[in-house]
Amino acid sequence: MERSYEEGLIAILTDFGDIDNYVAVMKAVIMKENRRVKTLDISNNVLPFSIISGSYLLYTSYKYFPSGTVFLAVIDPGVGSDRKALIVKAGDWFFVGPDNGIFWPIIEENFSQAEAYSISIEKSDLRNISSTFHGRDVFAPIAARLAKNGDPGFFGDPLNLESLSKLSLIKMQKDGAYICFEIIHKDVFGNVVLSSKGKILSIMGKDVEVLKKSDNKKYIFKNVPTFSLLEENELAIYENSFGFLELAKNKGNLFADYGFKIGEKVCLKK
Repeated sequence: MERSYEEGLIAILTDFGDIDNYVAVMKAVIMKENRRVKTLDISNNVLPFSIISGSYLLYTSYKYFPSGTVFLAVIDPGVGSDRKALIVKAGDWFFVGPDNGIFWPIIEENFSQAEAYSISIEKSDLRNISSTFHGRDVFAPIAARLAKNGDPGFFGDPLNLESLSKLSLIKMQKDGAYICFEIIHKDVFGNVVLSSKGKILSIMGKDVEVLKKSDNKKYIFKNVPTFSLLEENELAIYENSFGFLELAKNKGNLFADYGFKIGEKVCLKK
Protein backbone atom coordinates (compact mmCIF):
# COMPACT_ATOMS: atom_id res chain seq x y z
CA MET A 1 0.00 0.00 0.00
CA GLU A 2 1.46 3.37 -1.02
CA ARG A 3 1.86 5.91 1.77
CA SER A 4 1.09 9.59 1.55
CA TYR A 5 3.84 12.23 1.69
CA GLU A 6 3.03 13.11 5.30
CA GLU A 7 3.43 9.48 6.44
CA GLY A 8 6.91 8.99 4.97
CA LEU A 9 9.17 9.40 8.02
CA ILE A 10 12.39 7.54 8.83
CA ALA A 11 13.89 7.98 12.30
CA ILE A 12 17.61 7.18 12.46
CA LEU A 13 19.62 5.84 15.40
CA THR A 14 23.31 4.95 15.04
CA ASP A 15 26.68 4.91 16.80
CA PHE A 16 28.38 6.48 13.75
CA GLY A 17 28.94 9.91 15.34
CA ASP A 18 29.06 13.28 13.60
CA ILE A 19 32.62 13.34 12.26
CA ASP A 20 32.53 10.80 9.43
CA ASN A 21 30.26 10.59 6.40
CA TYR A 22 28.37 7.41 7.34
CA VAL A 23 25.06 9.01 8.32
CA ALA A 24 25.06 11.43 5.37
CA VAL A 25 25.70 8.56 2.94
CA MET A 26 22.81 6.55 4.43
CA LYS A 27 20.52 9.56 4.05
CA ALA A 28 21.69 10.02 0.45
CA VAL A 29 20.78 6.39 -0.28
CA ILE A 30 17.37 6.94 1.31
CA MET A 31 16.75 10.04 -0.82
CA LYS A 32 17.73 8.21 -4.03
CA GLU A 33 15.19 5.51 -3.20
CA ASN A 34 12.45 7.83 -1.95
CA ARG A 35 12.74 11.57 -2.64
CA ARG A 36 9.64 12.45 -0.62
CA VAL A 37 10.54 10.74 2.64
CA LYS A 38 11.55 12.81 5.64
CA THR A 39 14.39 11.77 7.95
CA LEU A 40 14.84 12.65 11.60
CA ASP A 41 17.81 11.72 13.78
CA ILE A 42 17.09 10.24 17.20
CA SER A 43 20.84 10.18 17.84
CA ASN A 44 24.02 9.27 15.99
CA ASN A 45 26.07 9.39 19.16
CA VAL A 46 25.14 6.12 20.82
CA LEU A 47 28.18 4.87 22.75
CA PRO A 48 30.08 2.86 20.08
CA PHE A 49 29.01 -0.80 19.93
CA SER A 50 26.59 -0.41 22.88
CA ILE A 51 23.54 -2.32 21.75
CA ILE A 52 21.84 -1.96 25.15
CA SER A 53 22.28 1.82 25.18
CA GLY A 54 20.86 2.02 21.66
CA SER A 55 17.96 -0.21 22.66
CA TYR A 56 17.19 2.08 25.62
CA LEU A 57 17.16 5.18 23.39
CA LEU A 58 14.93 3.47 20.83
CA TYR A 59 12.57 2.04 23.44
CA THR A 60 12.12 5.41 25.18
CA SER A 61 11.58 7.25 21.87
CA TYR A 62 9.39 5.22 19.55
CA LYS A 63 5.97 5.94 21.08
CA TYR A 64 6.43 9.68 20.54
CA PHE A 65 6.58 9.21 16.75
CA PRO A 66 3.57 9.09 14.44
CA SER A 67 2.16 5.74 13.37
CA GLY A 68 3.84 4.37 10.27
CA THR A 69 7.28 5.74 11.20
CA VAL A 70 10.16 3.54 10.03
CA PHE A 71 12.99 3.34 12.58
CA LEU A 72 16.41 2.70 11.06
CA ALA A 73 18.68 1.49 13.90
CA VAL A 74 22.30 0.67 13.11
CA ILE A 75 24.38 -0.25 16.13
CA ASP A 76 25.87 -3.28 14.48
CA PRO A 77 29.12 -4.72 15.90
CA GLY A 78 28.18 -8.04 14.26
CA VAL A 79 28.11 -6.63 10.71
CA GLY A 80 29.39 -9.14 8.17
CA SER A 81 28.57 -12.15 10.36
CA ASP A 82 25.65 -14.54 9.91
CA ARG A 83 23.34 -12.41 12.08
CA LYS A 84 20.01 -11.75 10.36
CA ALA A 85 18.98 -8.42 8.87
CA LEU A 86 15.50 -7.59 10.18
CA ILE A 87 12.30 -5.79 9.44
CA VAL A 88 10.05 -5.68 12.51
CA LYS A 89 6.49 -4.42 12.68
CA ALA A 90 5.49 -3.70 16.26
CA GLY A 91 2.19 -1.98 16.94
CA ASP A 92 1.90 0.91 14.47
CA TRP A 93 5.65 1.25 13.78
CA PHE A 94 8.33 -0.41 11.66
CA PHE A 95 11.95 -1.15 12.59
CA VAL A 96 14.87 -1.99 10.30
CA GLY A 97 18.29 -3.13 11.50
CA PRO A 98 20.37 -6.06 12.72
CA ASP A 99 19.09 -8.99 14.75
CA ASN A 100 21.18 -8.32 17.86
CA GLY A 101 18.49 -7.69 20.48
CA ILE A 102 18.13 -3.95 19.94
CA PHE A 103 14.44 -4.29 19.00
CA TRP A 104 13.50 -6.94 21.58
CA PRO A 105 12.13 -4.67 24.37
CA ILE A 106 9.78 -3.07 21.82
CA ILE A 107 8.75 -6.46 20.44
CA GLU A 108 8.02 -7.69 23.98
CA GLU A 109 5.88 -4.64 24.70
CA ASN A 110 3.85 -5.18 21.50
CA PHE A 111 4.14 -8.97 21.30
CA SER A 112 0.57 -9.69 20.23
CA GLN A 113 0.89 -7.07 17.45
CA ALA A 114 4.46 -7.85 16.37
CA GLU A 115 5.82 -9.46 13.21
CA ALA A 116 9.42 -10.04 12.12
CA TYR A 117 10.95 -10.64 8.71
CA SER A 118 14.42 -11.61 7.59
CA ILE A 119 15.46 -9.25 4.79
CA SER A 120 15.92 -11.21 1.57
CA ILE A 121 18.76 -9.95 -0.61
CA GLU A 122 17.19 -11.61 -3.67
CA LYS A 123 13.61 -10.50 -3.02
CA SER A 124 14.80 -6.94 -2.33
CA ASP A 125 17.20 -6.91 -5.30
CA LEU A 126 20.06 -5.52 -3.20
CA ARG A 127 23.45 -5.40 -4.91
CA ASN A 128 27.09 -4.54 -4.20
CA ILE A 129 26.76 -5.14 -0.47
CA SER A 130 29.79 -4.24 1.62
CA SER A 131 30.74 -6.62 4.43
CA THR A 132 31.25 -3.67 6.81
CA PHE A 133 28.49 -1.15 5.98
CA HIS A 134 25.07 -2.77 5.92
CA GLY A 135 23.62 0.54 7.13
CA ARG A 136 24.20 1.93 3.65
CA ASP A 137 23.78 -1.16 1.48
CA VAL A 138 20.95 -3.08 3.20
CA PHE A 139 19.14 -1.17 5.93
CA ALA A 140 18.90 2.32 4.38
CA PRO A 141 17.39 1.20 1.04
CA ILE A 142 14.97 -1.16 2.78
CA ALA A 143 13.86 1.59 5.19
CA ALA A 144 13.28 3.95 2.26
CA ARG A 145 11.22 1.39 0.34
CA LEU A 146 9.26 0.39 3.44
CA ALA A 147 8.35 4.05 4.04
CA LYS A 148 6.69 4.03 0.60
CA ASN A 149 5.28 0.52 0.54
CA GLY A 150 4.46 -0.38 4.14
CA ASP A 151 4.47 -4.15 3.55
CA PRO A 152 7.49 -6.01 5.03
CA GLY A 153 6.54 -9.13 3.07
CA PHE A 154 7.75 -7.45 -0.12
CA PHE A 155 11.30 -7.38 1.21
CA GLY A 156 11.68 -10.36 3.52
CA ASP A 157 10.57 -13.74 4.80
CA PRO A 158 8.56 -14.20 8.03
CA LEU A 159 10.37 -15.22 11.20
CA ASN A 160 9.22 -16.74 14.48
CA LEU A 161 9.55 -13.97 17.07
CA GLU A 162 11.06 -16.38 19.59
CA SER A 163 13.95 -17.05 17.18
CA LEU A 164 15.16 -13.47 17.46
CA SER A 165 18.06 -12.27 19.59
CA LYS A 166 16.86 -11.08 22.98
CA LEU A 167 17.95 -8.26 25.25
CA SER A 168 16.36 -6.94 28.44
CA LEU A 169 16.38 -3.38 29.74
CA ILE A 170 15.05 -4.60 33.10
CA LYS A 171 17.52 -6.63 35.16
CA MET A 172 17.40 -7.03 38.92
CA GLN A 173 19.20 -9.35 41.33
CA LYS A 174 19.19 -9.70 45.11
CA ASP A 175 22.61 -9.74 46.79
CA GLY A 176 22.20 -9.96 50.54
CA ALA A 177 20.83 -6.63 51.77
CA TYR A 178 21.31 -5.09 48.32
CA ILE A 179 19.26 -5.02 45.12
CA CYS A 180 21.59 -4.97 42.11
CA PHE A 181 21.09 -3.53 38.62
CA GLU A 182 23.15 -2.93 35.50
CA ILE A 183 24.07 0.40 33.93
CA ILE A 184 22.33 0.46 30.55
CA HIS A 185 22.93 4.04 29.39
CA LYS A 186 24.65 7.30 30.20
CA ASP A 187 23.38 10.59 28.83
CA VAL A 188 25.24 13.70 27.66
CA PHE A 189 25.30 15.06 31.23
CA GLY A 190 26.92 11.90 32.58
CA ASN A 191 23.74 10.76 34.30
CA VAL A 192 23.57 6.97 34.66
CA VAL A 193 20.46 4.94 33.76
CA LEU A 194 19.95 1.64 35.59
CA SER A 195 18.10 -1.50 34.49
CA SER A 196 14.98 -0.79 36.53
CA LYS A 197 11.87 1.31 36.44
CA GLY A 198 11.99 4.20 38.89
CA LYS A 199 8.95 3.04 40.87
CA ILE A 200 11.30 0.98 43.03
CA LEU A 201 12.26 4.21 44.81
CA SER A 202 8.95 4.08 46.65
CA ILE A 203 10.43 1.41 48.95
CA MET A 204 13.65 3.36 49.50
CA GLY A 205 14.37 5.95 52.17
CA LYS A 206 15.44 9.57 51.73
CA ASP A 207 19.09 8.51 51.61
CA VAL A 208 20.04 5.48 49.50
CA GLU A 209 23.33 3.62 49.85
CA VAL A 210 24.75 2.81 46.41
CA LEU A 211 27.45 0.16 46.04
CA LYS A 212 29.64 0.34 42.92
CA LYS A 213 30.48 -3.34 42.48
CA SER A 214 33.58 -2.91 40.30
CA ASP A 215 35.56 -1.33 43.16
CA ASN A 216 33.23 -1.98 46.14
CA LYS A 217 32.96 1.72 46.90
CA LYS A 218 29.83 2.98 48.64
CA TYR A 219 28.11 6.35 48.24
CA ILE A 220 24.97 7.98 49.62
CA PHE A 221 22.50 9.30 47.04
CA LYS A 222 19.56 11.57 47.86
CA ASN A 223 16.19 10.12 46.84
CA VAL A 224 14.63 13.19 45.23
CA PRO A 225 12.12 13.89 42.43
CA THR A 226 14.05 16.78 40.87
CA PHE A 227 17.45 18.50 40.75
CA SER A 228 16.24 21.78 42.24
CA LEU A 229 16.16 20.08 45.65
CA LEU A 230 19.93 19.47 45.54
CA GLU A 231 23.05 21.45 46.22
CA GLU A 232 25.68 21.61 43.48
CA ASN A 233 27.61 18.30 43.19
CA GLU A 234 25.18 16.43 45.46
CA LEU A 235 24.43 12.87 44.36
CA ALA A 236 20.85 12.04 43.40
CA ILE A 237 18.78 8.96 42.65
CA TYR A 238 15.40 9.51 40.97
CA GLU A 239 12.90 8.32 38.38
CA ASN A 240 13.87 9.89 35.07
CA SER A 241 11.48 11.40 32.54
CA PHE A 242 11.10 8.03 30.78
CA GLY A 243 10.29 6.14 33.97
CA PHE A 244 13.70 4.50 34.51
CA LEU A 245 15.90 4.57 37.60
CA GLU A 246 18.71 7.09 37.24
CA LEU A 247 21.75 8.33 39.16
CA ALA A 248 23.27 11.79 38.80
CA LYS A 249 25.70 14.31 40.23
CA ASN A 250 23.93 17.67 40.26
CA LYS A 251 25.66 20.01 37.77
CA GLY A 252 28.44 17.45 37.41
CA ASN A 253 29.31 14.34 35.40
CA LEU A 254 28.69 11.24 37.52
CA PHE A 255 29.73 8.76 34.82
CA ALA A 256 33.16 10.34 34.27
CA ASP A 257 33.87 11.57 37.81
CA TYR A 258 33.13 8.21 39.46
CA GLY A 259 34.44 5.93 36.71
CA PHE A 260 31.19 4.15 35.85
CA LYS A 261 30.91 1.91 32.78
CA ILE A 262 28.02 0.60 30.67
CA GLY A 263 27.16 -2.93 31.86
CA GLU A 264 28.62 -2.38 35.32
CA LYS A 265 26.67 -3.63 38.35
CA VAL A 266 25.33 -1.07 40.80
CA CYS A 267 23.58 -2.16 43.98
CA LEU A 268 21.13 -0.25 46.20
CA LYS A 269 20.48 -0.60 49.92
CA LYS A 270 17.64 1.10 51.74
